[in-house]
Amino acid sequence: MKRLEAAGYIKGYIALLDAEKLNHGLIIFCNIRLKQHDKTIGHQFVSDIMRLDEVVECYNISGITTSS
Repeated sequence: MKRLEAAGYIKGYIALLDAEKLNHGLIIFCNIRLKQHDKTIGHQFVSDIMRLDEVVECYNISGITTSS
């Protein structure tokens, strides 16, 4: 394992949580990109997303992204 990590084959590790023990259903994080960014479009997106009962939290994360 240490050699695989050192050689870059293993990029990271994840934790798999037991949703039943946490007493929660399915949790999904998704990334949504808007084609345009202005106050009106932002408010409309928030209004639309708040109408979905399945959405219980929403985060606004900004910054520069790069693709590999």
